[in-house]
Amino acid sequence: MVRAERSAAPETLTDPDRWWFYLSNGKASYHLYFLLVALEVYLVLPLLLPVARRRPGITAALLTGLALQLGAYFLNREVLRLPFPASTVLWYLLPITLGMAVGARLDEFPAWWRRRRWVVLPALAAAYAAYLPAALSYVRGVPVTPVLYSTLSWVFTSLTALTLLGAAHRIQRGGSRAQAALATLGTVSLQVYLIHPALLQALERWNAPGGTPTQVLLTAGAYALLALLIPALLGRALLNTRLSTLLFGR
Repeated sequence: MVRAERSAAPETLTDPDRWWFYLSNGKASYHLYFLLVALEVYLVLPLLLPVARRRPGITAALLTGLALQLGAYFLNREVLRLPFPASTVLWYLLPITLGMAVGARLDEFPAWWRRRRWVVLPALAAAYAAYLPAALSYVRGVPVTPVLYSTLSWVFTSLTALTLLGAAHRIQRGGSRAQAALATLGTVSLQVYLIHPALLQALERWNAPGGTPTQVLLTAGAYALLALLIPALLGRALLNTRLSTLLFGR
């Protein structure tokens, strides 16, 4: 878990310079960069319509997106030198390119997934096996090779997105209770995203996971479940109310 006490000091609320820094870099809290990136993506997507209309292949988009992403990495390292590149759309060219291709061929995606899952799933397992040690080293403050860490992160998250979409189509065909549960959860996904860090920080301060590896795993699992269920229940209770619109925009 990532702490955010330094950025939450009361005096920051009266400092215009800090407000501008937070808003322009998505740094009010460690997870809010996502909202800034989402706004930038809305600006970029219309520019990709001519490419989307050509219906590029999903596999080709995955490989092309990775090449573009690596090019953006070196462009930033050698020329742009942005202080927080991960808070900009530049750091998400691979998922944007891949998402554009999947969206353009969404009706064909289930068939593509059935053909390619035997390649995607082993590739995902290999990417995870390579990414996890690098991610743990990064969290522990152990130096990592930036380009290697970033590349593994991009590949792992993009393959995970494809796998989750494939699983979603599988669940949709089944018509099971899992489908209804996921559909319900989707109506409050933004609420879960915005609220869960505060709950995790509160739980960590109250009783940080510790003890044996089994105890840590069980505690972390319980906290994760609470961080999902409490915002989801709150979001559902407030759904279609003025307070929900004010707090969450919907």
